[in-house]
Amino acid sequence: MREKEFAKTLTELLTPVVQQSIKESIRESLDDMLKEGKIQPPEKSDLMFIDETAQLIGMKKSSLYTNLCRGVGHPPGTRQGKRWYFSRREVMAWIQTGRKK
Repeated sequence: MREKEFAKTLTELLTPVVQQSIKESIRESLDDMLKEGKIQPPEKSDLMFIDETAQLIGMKKSSLYTNLCRGVGHPPGTRQGKRWYFSRREVMAWIQTGRKK
């Protein structure tokens, strides 16, 4: 019985240490793989809402809404009901081309 209690106690004590060691090993391996170009960092979701889009283009949210309603000076987006959706790639392309549409 004593051996089982000792094993249980030892396992409870070592588990956090082992978990931390595994996490560090994984981080190091991922860092190496990134440096060697074997993997790419995860991309952000392509879908953006109005808040993130306004921040990305450096415009107030209210100004972006105004431009969307007027149909001028805004990035390409889609309206579904009352919400606007934007593609990060399309917004970045719009910024790079300097489009004022």
